[in-house]
Amino acid sequence: MARESESYYKFSGTKLECLKKVWMEPDRGFLSDEFYNMPGLGALYSRASTYVFGDWNKCGELMGLAPYGRHGNIKPLMHIKDNKLDVPRWTAELNKPYVPDPDQKWENSPSMKHWEDVAWRVQDDTEKVLLARTAWLRETTGARNLCIAGGVALNCVANGRIAREGGFPNVWIQPAAGDDGIAIGCAYYGWHEILKQPRSFEMKHSYVGKRYSDTDVAKALGKSLVRVQTTQTRSDDIAKDTAKLLADQKVIGWFQDRSEFGRGRSAIAA
Repeated sequence: MARESESYYKFSGTKLECLKKVWMEPDRGFLSDEFYNMPGLGALYSRASTYVFGDWNKCGELMGLAPYGRHGNIKPLMHIKDNKLDVPRWTAELNKPYVPDPDQKWENSPSMKHWEDVAWRVQDDTEKVLLARTAWLRETTGARNLCIAGGVALNCVANGRIAREGGFPNVWIQPAAGDDGIAIGCAYYGWHEILKQPRSFEMKHSYVGKRYSDTDVAKALGKSLVRVQTTQTRSDDIAKDTAKLLADQKVIGWFQDRSEFGRGRSAIAA
């Protein structure tokens, strides 16, 4: 029942060398087979998401909530020492999980400040662990290039710190950093490691979807169950005009050119 939580590789040409794997053992209890109850880096973030939002998959919202938290109000939820990760069991102070209440909105809950503090703590812990792992990879491999993928790689705040403080001159993050990117990794593993074939493709962008014309967009909007009223206005400075709309409290949906591929857990140093 153990699940792979972290994987680290060194890659050169068609040679792929595994440096380290971290496995999560199931936690005892009724939900022991649920990954977010297991002692892992990404699993802890999902556990905190469940605690704050009642949904394990609201990690992006948890990252957005973190800056509102107060430093040090919640004890560390995980530790890393000598490159070994320790995720303790949930402590007694974490006794205010979100429970849906039809009579009260989530944002009006008296537990809000507590949830903000939990979000800050899990985000800070995650950044510290990732920076420690990054330092270990740099020291172990002497590499200049760091490639990151996996669900945790969707944490753009942590990615920013890795790019600024990690010590790698070049950092590349797989655009399809979630489970959708696993297929790419499996295909490349078969191509390089098993078939020993050379690299023949370089992913320079993730805009690989179909292009849609203004007519296509208008047809799609016209099929909605709720009719959307639209007007077409040509802009000479779309960034400026969009910023003005945002300042006016408008909600913006931006579609341009091709659709993007991307939206779960390995790191490669090369």
